[in-house]
Amino acid sequence: MGTPHVSLRSGDGGPAGGASESTREADQDLGPGFNGRKTANGERFDCEALTAAHPNLPFGSVVRVVNLRNGKFEMVRINDRGPYQEGREIDVSYRVARKIGLIHSGVSQVRLELMALPEKH
Repeated sequence: MGTPHVSLRSGDGGPAGGASESTREADQDLGPGFNGRKTANGERFDCEALTAAHPNLPFGSVVRVVNLRNGKFEMVRINDRGPYQEGREIDVSYRVARKIGLIHSGVSQVRLELMALPEKH
């Protein structure tokens, strides 16, 4: 099994301490048409929010995405499902991509750290 990619969306988806973490390749996939559309949890997508899509983490999970080239990281909240391309693990908003230096990098190595799962109600 190959290394999954992290794809990045733009406007136009465990225990604290990173106990669950993995290294992934990051790939820019900045397509138009997402801003304002409903996400899988019913929120409206905002390219400036600190959010991400993941295929199976519960909505509300918090993940730290670390760019291994420069050490920059950002915490994101899972509010959508995706990505839908084989081998990709997470979609992050344009703001997240910009903040951690993924916009012009092409393919980059990132680390995903599961920081928190949502509380059960």
